[in-house]
Amino acid sequence: MNISMPKIVCKQCNQEHQCNPAENDSCWCFKYPSLQLLHELIEEPFQSDKKCLCETCFVSTIKKVIDKHATLFKAGKIPNYAPQFVKGNSLIDDIDFYKENGNWVFTSWSHMKRGHCCGNGCRHCPYPKEHKK
Repeated sequence: MNISMPKIVCKQCNQEHQCNPAENDSCWCFKYPSLQLLHELIEEPFQSDKKCLCETCFVSTIKKVIDKHATLFKAGKIPNYAPQFVKGNSLIDDIDFYKENGNWVFTSWSHMKRGHCCGNGCRHCPYPKEHKK
């Protein structure tokens, strides 16, 4: 069964995209962390007019909020809230990792979702030295 999602205009870039928030877990945005919850966890007001963003703008916005979360965590200003965003064993390209010269590079967010330092000296390890294995 092929369900057609309605086309709407992104409130940021004005590009047309598909969205279907009325159907549980059917919209592409459900694979990403909740933007509203991320804003609430870093005690930043969430501005929403209930209009969707296209995937490119949505990912860009999420990455900015996640980077702020990681910065606040590294500075000891907030606890690590990332583990609650783990969804099975799935990793999200460009959120949890990116590819560089054929290698996967895990982001601070991915490390934070793990909940502890792996001790491998990762480039984006967000944990202070006292938390490292």
